[in-house]
Amino acid sequence: MELLKVSNINKSYKSRTDEITQVLVDLDLLVYQKDFISIQGVSGSGKSTLLHILGGLDKPDNGTVTIFNGIQTNLYSQSDKFLSKLRNTFFGFIFQFHHLLPEFTSIENVAMPALIAGLDKKDAYFKAEHLLEKVGMIDKANKKPSTLSGGEQQRIAIARALINNPKIVLADEPTGNLDAVNSALFLDLILSLIVEFDTTFVIATHSVEIAQMATRKFLLKNGKLEVIS
Repeated sequence: MELLKVSNINKSYKSRTDEITQVLVDLDLLVYQKDFISIQGVSGSGKSTLLHILGGLDKPDNGTVTIFNGIQTNLYSQSDKFLSKLRNTFFGFIFQFHHLLPEFTSIENVAMPALIAGLDKKDAYFKAEHLLEKVGMIDKANKKPSTLSGGEQQRIAIARALINNPKIVLADEPTGNLDAVNSALFLDLILSLIVEFDTTFVIATHSVEIAQMATRKFLLKNGKLEVIS
């Protein structure tokens, strides 16, 4: 089942000297339910830009991003309020730098998107506890991020990304700050979550191990996606 369709996306940036850099060029992509997509490419090739456009964080110069959420919706024909809600429900985000709120505990960080979406506190914390168990972090529920290792923080970030049952999780270099052991644990966790929650993952990565395990592999080069066999 199609979840997202990208058609003829272009994106460029202007430098302080008015030099134009074209990052994405007439780019197309179809994303399906339970996909595990890896996007590789050299630094500066536009991987992060592409993920931001897919998730409604950045607007393309032209082209369309259509999601299938019961009806077909063109992301960038919608209001900022609609996009904000969509980013909190249809999409989940995992970043290289986990962006956990330092003043809150693990369970508070995980529950936060659900509370923002309007779920009452009891139900939000119940879901957060369930997800912390799934990612093996229930014993750290009341710990703050500063007391956790990088791998532990990443697991909290994964739980937070899943709290509102997103259709698609977008992950930008999620193992960039992890050692080999924690990177392998992250990959095993993602594979199990795809099976259990039917969640689609689109991951921009330099990790050969993650790319090899993906069901669909792409290389972002010269502004376009090339299929890696």
